[in-house]
Amino acid sequence: MDYRGQIRAGHLMRLIIILFALFGLLTAWAFKNMGIGLLVHAFGLCLAALATVPDWPYYNQMEIGWQPVRGRTERLTMFQRLLSIFQ
Repeated sequence: MDYRGQIRAGHLMRLIIILFALFGLLTAWAFKNMGIGLLVHAFGLCLAALATVPDWPYYNQMEIGWQPVRGRTERLTMFQRLLSIFQ
């Protein structure tokens, strides 16, 4: 998931949770049953998790350009120089 995909997933998660929380509150008030409201809210939490946790292709639209890997000889020589200081 790229950085913009993480932002999209966060916004979508918040939107789904808030909408289902409000809908659950309204259904609990309309039916005078708190259990129905909690079930609606739990369904919204499951839907938000299903929509945002997997790495969907929608969240990978901006590929990250990584730097090419340098040779290991540079690091080994720097490490060897560091060791030679302490010897």
